[in-house]
Amino acid sequence: MMKRIFFLVSLLMLIFASVIGVQAQQEILADTPVTGEITNESFAQEYVYKGTAGEVLVIVLAPVDVLSDYDQPALIVADESGRELINDDSFGTLTVALELEEDGIYTMTASRYDGANGLSVGEYTLTVIKPQEMALGDMVEGRIDNESTQYYMYRGEDDFILVYNRDGSFAPQVSLITISDDGLLNEVGFMGGDLVTAAAIGIIPGETTYLIRLAPALFSFSFDTQVSDFTLEVASPSDETTPGEMRRATDAALVSW
Repeated sequence: MMKRIFFLVSLLMLIFASVIGVQAQQEILADTPVTGEITNESFAQEYVYKGTAGEVLVIVLAPVDVLSDYDQPALIVADESGRELINDDSFGTLTVALELEEDGIYTMTASRYDGANGLSVGEYTLTVIKPQEMALGDMVEGRIDNESTQYYMYRGEDDFILVYNRDGSFAPQVSLITISDDGLLNEVGFMGGDLVTAAAIGIIPGETTYLIRLAPALFSFSFDTQVSDFTLEVASPSDETTPGEMRRATDAALVSW
């Protein structure tokens, strides 16, 4: 009898040890940031996301305070079967992306580098972003400031030219990004700068999922809030477009702003 009791107690202790440090799941919605805290006693927080096949998601895990000790965030994303789709960590803010293959429940675990043995502690914000999708010929108008980042996407079959215009004091960097199989963001082109109010990238080959990101340029800083209105256009080059013709077409699009 005592052996049986000892066995049951040991089994319960093993089960408890396997889950300690991991908090219960809660649902996360697109474009609705959630906050949590990583401590030595609770070094992982699980969230569930109800995904739809074909959705493109940008997931951002960031410390609430950039000067806090939560400086090595880690994120695991798994599908309903438990297969890991993303397992990554970073210094500072961690940003990953993926295109969902099927409908289902996806688990996102916010943690820290080295898990239970890690040293990074502090409050965090986890955000799942659904970029606005653009089609060939679309133009979007928006406003952005130097404390925010915005994402759009294009995944059409046709080649395109990305045309950008701004009017205001903030000069965001406009980046064209592809997504690797492990969720990393690969910048394949960018435009921007304080003196640039109109620019274009192209001709860009289609049949790839591209993220278009507007964000403060690296190492840019200002004590004041800066704001700009902008337009982005996914313009269509003709099959006969030559470099000179492309420049003239781009100039016409820029002048239209």
